[in-house]
Amino acid sequence: MRFVCAVLLVFCTLPAISQKTDVPSCVSIEKAKDFIGQDVCIVGKVFRVGFSDTGTAFITFCEDYKHCPFSAVVFNRDMDKVGNLQSLEGRELEVTGRVKDFNGTAEIVVKKRSQLSGEAVSPSLGRDSNPRTGNWHR
Repeated sequence: MRFVCAVLLVFCTLPAISQKTDVPSCVSIEKAKDFIGQDVCIVGKVFRVGFSDTGTAFITFCEDYKHCPFSAVVFNRDMDKVGNLQSLEGRELEVTGRVKDFNGTAEIVVKKRSQLSGEAVSPSLGRDSNPRTGNWHR
């Protein structure tokens, strides 16, 4: 009898265990702020990739980055692990990582190439090309 109860308990809890969480596979840049503090995939069309004087890359998804709900950042120390970012402009990009609040904007810090996927990621995003080209705009 105990065995039957144990088997029933296992079968009754399997659907609850196998259900997916409420976090979708990718969310739009407009919804990124709803996932601050969570690991999630954010998807959007890259408007521009710009670089600061220190080599930090800013991947923006809006013409006016100051009013954009989401951006991705690649610090200079991680640039060699991420690769060339110029090929991203004008293409849809999926950025995966922990969403943080940076001055009221949702942001993901990209530390490795595997955090980037989607239409924008191509072989030209490899390590052999110069990752530090582009205009500073932030």
